[in-house]
Amino acid sequence: MKCASLLYRQARQEKTTLLHAERRGTLKTDLTVVLSRQVSLDSGHNVGPPGGVIVGEHGGKPESEFLFPVAEYQGYKEPVLISACFLGVPCRWHGRKAKKRDALIERLKKKLVLVPVCPEQLGGMPTPRDAATLNGGTGAQVLDEGLRIVAPETGQDVTAHYVNGGRYTLEIARVVGAKRAYLKGGSPSCDREGIAGEILKRGGVKVIRVP
Repeated sequence: MKCASLLYRQARQEKTTLLHAERRGTLKTDLTVVLSRQVSLDSGHNVGPPGGVIVGEHGGKPESEFLFPVAEYQGYKEPVLISACFLGVPCRWHGRKAKKRDALIERLKKKLVLVPVCPEQLGGMPTPRDAATLNGGTGAQVLDEGLRIVAPETGQDVTAHYVNGGRYTLEIARVVGAKRAYLKGGSPSCDREGIAGEILKRGGVKVIRVP
């Protein structure tokens, strides 16, 4: 009997192959994401987490073979990063809720899975915090030319927090498979020219600036 981890890896590889085929237009049937074919060594039944794939109407397999209802995994939505403040999370420097982008959120969530991020909080900065800026510079200058970010009220050098937050944000993008990010314009972190924005771009993530 194949071990559970091997079967799980095979299911993930098959899923990737089928998704690529679908995007190329060479696969005409719909993909239904259900369960990985991770097999219990004790019972021999499908018991693993979501992640495997079948093609068409249950792929010829009865729905009773799977741990969760097949209908719960119909379709695929692309994950994207989004500034957490757009969702009403009070994570901006002043600690107050930002204006929610209801129209944007409603439009995006119809086709996408929204993954909220706040690079400054991920970098270890508190909320509220000093309103630091790039002083007319860019994230690229911070990363390449040694430009520093200094909190205006305390004089503390907070550059490392911003850089670390950008790196953690990119790490999250890679974990969830996000290739796009809808981020707050004008932020020293989230703006396309900000530190997190620059790190994401260099990591292959397209940054869409939202005013």
